[in-house]
Amino acid sequence: MCRLDIAQLHGKENKKYISSLKKYCEVWKTVVIKTLGDKKKIKTYEKTADKILFDSGAGSGKEINYSFLNNEDVD
Repeated sequence: MCRLDIAQLHGKENKKYISSLKKYCEVWKTVVIKTLGDKKKIKTYEKTADKILFDSGAGSGKEINYSFLNNEDVD
């Protein structure tokens, strides 16, 4: 049996799924940030996932526009 330390999620997983997965490992949820309105996605997962990862989306290799995260508590 393979034991995971961390699961990094990139899909449309719901909070119930994430909570069930956390019984087995730490969960990092990726949130695509392309517009200012995408900040609401952070709120959706911040209390469920162990970490929130920001992505510009579509495998572009480009950095996100960090100005969209002004006034957010991010590390």
